[in-house]
Amino acid sequence: MLPKYRNEKFSITPLKAQKILAQYGTEITLEDAEVMLELLRKICKLSVSELLKAVDASESQVPDRGNV
Repeated sequence: MLPKYRNEKFSITPLKAQKILAQYGTEITLEDAEVMLELLRKICKLSVSELLKAVDASESQVPDRGNV
């Protein structure tokens, strides 16, 4: 089993992911479903982090209009 991020509770479990994929004809093991979900969570965290960095950088480039 892969280590969990802190003690967060996720709404999609490996079993649920396995069942969803099976509905579309893709059979995976519970271990593969766990690895897939872990990868998706890491990609999501990275995407949000990069977006927040971009927003922060763009806000720091905007001149303060209150002093004009």
